[in-house]
Amino acid sequence: MNRIGVCDVTQAYDLLSHMDQVIIEGIYTHIASADSDLESVDRQLEAFGRIKESFKHDTFKYIHVANTATTMQFDLADINAHRVGLGLYGINPDDDFIKTGLNLRPAFSLYTRLTQVSRLKKGDQVSYGGTFVADHDMYIGTMSVGYADGWCRANQGRSVLIKGYECEIIGRICMDQMMVKLPSAEFQIGDVVTLIGKGMTASRVANELGTIAYEVLALIGDRIPRVYLQNGEKVDCNLGRFG
Repeated sequence: MNRIGVCDVTQAYDLLSHMDQVIIEGIYTHIASADSDLESVDRQLEAFGRIKESFKHDTFKYIHVANTATTMQFDLADINAHRVGLGLYGINPDDDFIKTGLNLRPAFSLYTRLTQVSRLKKGDQVSYGGTFVADHDMYIGTMSVGYADGWCRANQGRSVLIKGYECEIIGRICMDQMMVKLPSAEFQIGDVVTLIGKGMTASRVANELGTIAYEVLALIGDRIPRVYLQNGEKVDCNLGRFG
């Protein structure tokens, strides 16, 4: 990947071996293209194998190469550790490229609630810069989430789910608030809003933003409370930075 590290593995090993504060336990590589180019993965694994075999077999306690995309597609018999980052969220890195029989179940959902319901008149503007102008009388809802929580401004124009309806995000997303167009007056303060969840997967959000699901998930900040479920039952919670 030419990201970090050194080119001469033997030199690196010799350097670390002379550092009393360092205990060498493992060797690893990071597969760069398992979600797009399997031939490059084969070449990288062959190169890694040659490096590994150049040392004594008992040199390394841990040998790990596999991210989620690699784990899902390759049988790595001599590998004893994996790094399944996105897989822990129950998400396939690329459903079109990676065909698998694994029954991955999404393990992350993101919700907020309506904090205000308002009626706009034709010609009213919404949020900074007036980028949305009502072309008819309508209802809008405000909710307490914004780009300081990781829900970036690029989400403007996308949708969230409220009571089964896809509601368009209108106006610029603020630091900790955003507005959506409501299809009728039946919505109330306190109604649950699904940003990521059933019907609105992280992969769908990512595709509509032109990015990857991992970026969408990694952006979610520590202001947002976490509730941890096991078999549908709450087992723990973290109230977030301001809890």
